[in-house]
Amino acid sequence: MHLYLIQHAEAKSEEEDPQRPLSNSGLTNIKKTAAFLQRGNVKIDKIYHSGKSRAVQTAQVLEDVLTPPGGAVKADGLLPLDSPAIWVDRLVEMAGSVAIVGHLPHLSKLASTLLCDAAETGLITFKMAGVLCLRRNEQGLWLVQWMIVPELCQG
Repeated sequence: MHLYLIQHAEAKSEEEDPQRPLSNSGLTNIKKTAAFLQRGNVKIDKIYHSGKSRAVQTAQVLEDVLTPPGGAVKADGLLPLDSPAIWVDRLVEMAGSVAIVGHLPHLSKLASTLLCDAAETGLITFKMAGVLCLRRNEQGLWLVQWMIVPELCQG
């Protein structure tokens, strides 16, 4: 199984727009990241997002470019302060390739929990519109495959 952990792209400030949709820069960056993933032939079966506007828009761009068969859907347990244990348990039952579009500190805690069973280690430093690819091996252990940030994506 492959798991793609994606921090939402840059959003407008709360003062600018209380709904916090993506900024122009954020939209540009997630489009660059999505195009990079497409060029790399990354296949995702389903995209999960928190339902917050910045995560929804990020997931929509990814869905439009990567066309996962399961689409992009809202899921609980992905808010910034939610426990990573919710998704650690869910992922045990999942197969294929899934993406989670979420927020900090949740994504950092989820990655740290999956990789070393210690949510507070801050093992991975996420960047907006960046992607961390993890793979679960035959023994059920999660391994880092690669990580990409928008600045490294051409296009």
